[in-house]
Amino acid sequence: MPSSSKPAITNLGPAPAPALRFQALRWRFFLLLVATSLGSMAAIAGGAYVVFHQLFYDDAVASLETRVGDHAAVVDLFLHERLQTLRVFTDFHTRQQLIAPGELQRLFQALGTAFPDSFTDLGVIDGDGRHLAYVGPYDLMDKNYAREPWFAETMRQGAYTSDVFLGFRKAPHFIVAIRRLEVGGRWILRATVNSEGFGKLVAKGHFGETGDAFVVDRQGRCQTRPRSGLALGDACGVETPPVFEGIRTRVIGGDDERLVEALRWLKDGQWLLVVRQAEWEIREPVSAAMRRGMAVFLVGAGLVIFAAYLTTRFLVALVERAFADKEAVSQQFMHAAKLASLGELAAGLAHEINNPLAIIATEQTNVNDLLMDLGDSHPAHGEIQRSVELVKKQIARCKAITHKMLAFSRKSVATEEVFEAAEHLRELATLLEAQAHPFGVAIRLDFEPELPPIRMDAAEFEQIVTNLVNNAIQAVGRNGAVDIRAVREDGYIRISVADSGPGVPPEHMEKIFQPFFTTKPVGKGTGLGLPVCYGLVTKWRGRIWAENAPEGGAVFHIRLPAATPSPNEPDKEE
Repeated sequence: MPSSSKPAITNLGPAPAPALRFQALRWRFFLLLVATSLGSMAAIAGGAYVVFHQLFYDDAVASLETRVGDHAAVVDLFLHERLQTLRVFTDFHTRQQLIAPGELQRLFQALGTAFPDSFTDLGVIDGDGRHLAYVGPYDLMDKNYAREPWFAETMRQGAYTSDVFLGFRKAPHFIVAIRRLEVGGRWILRATVNSEGFGKLVAKGHFGETGDAFVVDRQGRCQTRPRSGLALGDACGVETPPVFEGIRTRVIGGDDERLVEALRWLKDGQWLLVVRQAEWEIREPVSAAMRRGMAVFLVGAGLVIFAAYLTTRFLVALVERAFADKEAVSQQFMHAAKLASLGELAAGLAHEINNPLAIIATEQTNVNDLLMDLGDSHPAHGEIQRSVELVKKQIARCKAITHKMLAFSRKSVATEEVFEAAEHLRELATLLEAQAHPFGVAIRLDFEPELPPIRMDAAEFEQIVTNLVNNAIQAVGRNGAVDIRAVREDGYIRISVADSGPGVPPEHMEKIFQPFFTTKPVGKGTGLGLPVCYGLVTKWRGRIWAENAPEGGAVFHIRLPAATPSPNEPDKEE
């Protein structure tokens, strides 16, 4: 048998399941939120790092400059105090008093008490450079200082603090000296400052673990010992700038070991205070602040990711719910279309039934007329009369059914009218007993006497009550009761429909008036009955609510405004 070729069919594959589609949507939302949020945070954090890193570094350098300024003031004060102490001695003592036996020794001891470890020796020198008196560890009485630079400067300036020099003792030291003029000639009170104690004072500034503070002269020679171990008078490797006011900072060294160097002139530009500190140590507070900022950024990023996760779940849940509602609405539209078709079918059936009913009614009338013509003498008169009455009753019943079918299929416009609620409730109870009786459900009425009328569309009122009673009958199931009560309540009429069923679960109480919400099995309910009742009641300025009775069962309350006579209507009591 020859084979026939068939056109190739491209299999596009099944559409992704809703769960997979929503999972992909969830991931896209999540990644978009995270990327947007973290990108913004990273941009802000990067800008903050650039700005605040430099600000913090400048602040750290400014703090170093402040400490250097304070330390320079301490060093200057130290030198000034020592010079002023000698000035006090020369102001209150003459040369003869100072060179008197034991007097210079007493003053030197007083200096040691007032300024421990500050002075090494003390001497009185005449205008020719010869020692007149000396207290100290060196043998200097026979030395002449007339050719020493410090001697000439002291004679010229009147007060002088020297640089570090070797002198006759062949050891690095520096002196402070005061010149005095008397009738007997000029003389000098000179004291050697303890270089070790002065060096400790200079070096003990609070400049961290790597900080080094020392003093150099204008030629860059050490006046105190730096941490590098150089001796006094050695070249310290400091490029001394011209004399300036205030403090200057600069960065020295290579990439391996960069140092921040702060400079401050002392002694009216004679000495230079040098403070060096490793740049990494100065930046350490900055780095610590940056690390704390990074920790805050990471915590914030974690919170952003967590918030993005929760937000994504919430948004996708809303989308899923909207999708489910859309599907439910589609199902309800299909159901409504079926109802519309059923309505059209019902209208056609009603018209088709009404035609033979009219013929039957006509024939029943003819039979009744013939029976009257025969009179009571006919032996079957009574039986025929009962049959005619039964046919008449069934014709009326069929007409009522067809009228309801036509009413179901016909769109009506609500008409405001005033009617007695109790009367309509009794009629509805009579009609609904036929539905309740097969299930053993009793419908009981309890009305307050002389209820006022209400003003609304009677058909919509009947629709509301019928829906509530039908729901109550279905909730009872079998062998129970449905109670319909009506009472007057402050210008309103409150109608209650109570059943002896299981009641409404608390978790469903807030949802029962939402469209398409139902607890009935599939195919048993549309979820539109109570929402329609809610819309109709609120349209007529009323209120509807539900609660569970303490003894069991659910109670639905309708509160409708009582009718008040309009200006065109007469008062019924007149």
